[in-house]
Amino acid sequence: MRIQPISFASTVAVILMAGCALHGSLPGVVEKQTSTSSTQPDASHYTVLYTFTNGVDGGSNPGGLLRDSSGNIYGMTEHGGDNNAGVVYKVDPTGVETVLHSFNGTDGANPVSDLVRDKAGNLYGTTWVGGAFDDGVVFKLDPTGIVTVLHSFSGKNGKWPFGGVVLGANGSLYGTTQYGGASDKGVIFKLSASGKETVLHSFTGADGAQPISDLTRDGGGNLYGEAFYGGPSNDGVVFKVDRSGVYTVLHAFSGTDGGVHIQDSFWMRLAIYSEQQAAVANPTVGLYLS
Repeated sequence: MRIQPISFASTVAVILMAGCALHGSLPGVVEKQTSTSSTQPDASHYTVLYTFTNGVDGGSNPGGLLRDSSGNIYGMTEHGGDNNAGVVYKVDPTGVETVLHSFNGTDGANPVSDLVRDKAGNLYGTTWVGGAFDDGVVFKLDPTGIVTVLHSFSGKNGKWPFGGVVLGANGSLYGTTQYGGASDKGVIFKLSASGKETVLHSFTGADGAQPISDLTRDGGGNLYGEAFYGGPSNDGVVFKVDRSGVYTVLHAFSGTDGGVHIQDSFWMRLAIYSEQQAAVANPTVGLYLS
């Protein structure tokens, strides 16, 4: 299950969730949880907005969620759709679901990542497999429902993008692939607005391996992320790529330092948010970042 915080006010938190049972074949659901600062979340705070049928509407393993200013929710499922290769969907505030696109293999298949949306309303994402070489794609879905494959991975330039993409300057996109690259341990890539790919870094194992989460980009254009494996203990690393393309391992996990095989940058952000909220409530505790 993935949990996506959508908006936080001073007293009310709204959290959207999409998930299914243990990555199995059961259909996924989209849920909303509301809670107040004085109330602990329980079953009474959950509302099921939509349940997938494992049919043409989408199936199991829905990924992270995105919400627009009108309250519409966007996401993808790994399975289901016309070709059982996954879908991009929208759920409106009343719980009505619309399939925006069913993948067919040629244009991608089995998406497991999050979507991002630009100011024009275009959605961008990745599919784990499919495309010209069956190694995954980066795609764009415009507001009229037209899907464009921006890039098909082919092994040496990346293979199996498990995470999504982040928006950069001038329409560029950044992301990672789980495999591929010079050592077949994954890459960090940049995709220009015209679809030209640049491999910013190929993982070697010593500096990380098999990144499967989204990247995070700061205001200065630096990229941050995690590799599931690699580092001295093969327990994963946290890394940075600066604007000039220089790659740095910020931390290598060892199993004794509180982290092994970190998977999703969202959990890091959620933990940081929770700790920061605790610090606001009690300035003597919490996590402070400099």
